[in-house]
Amino acid sequence: MAEHTEKNGIVTSAIAAGAITKRRFIGFDDKVCDEIGQHAKGVSREQDTDSGKSFEIVLTGTALVEAGEALDAGHLVTTNGLGKAIRASKGRYVNGVVMRSQALAGQNVEILLGGVYVATTPSTTSTTTTSSSYSSSSSSSSSSSSSSSG
Repeated sequence: MAEHTEKNGIVTSAIAAGAITKRRFIGFDDKVCDEIGQHAKGVSREQDTDSGKSFEIVLTGTALVEAGEALDAGHLVTTNGLGKAIRASKGRYVNGVVMRSQALAGQNVEILLGGVYVATTPSTTSTTTTSSSYSSSSSSSSSSSSSSSG
């Protein structure tokens, strides 16, 4: 199995607003992401940092992120409540794409950063709307379309 590598693009620095763990998604508040599906600014680099200290954040390119679960190449990923990479489910921000599969949680996985969009593919853990609410919203769309075309 090939070793996971990173090819950083833009790297910036920030003052840690909380303890920073290496290789985790970082939020726009300069803390490790602490909510599932949080929109991330980037990824912390290879060292832990105390609150109030300067640290580097990878914004673009690829970065190594600690996996929160097994991930396959091509999976869209978001963050779990500890800043680790997990598969993005419907309605969650996508913070990147897995470049090479990682079979074990706790190991580093190469992520192509970027996305700033919300996942639309449902996962087995998300809930879906009922067909009756879908029908009613599509009916009102069609009736407003036909009344405006006349």
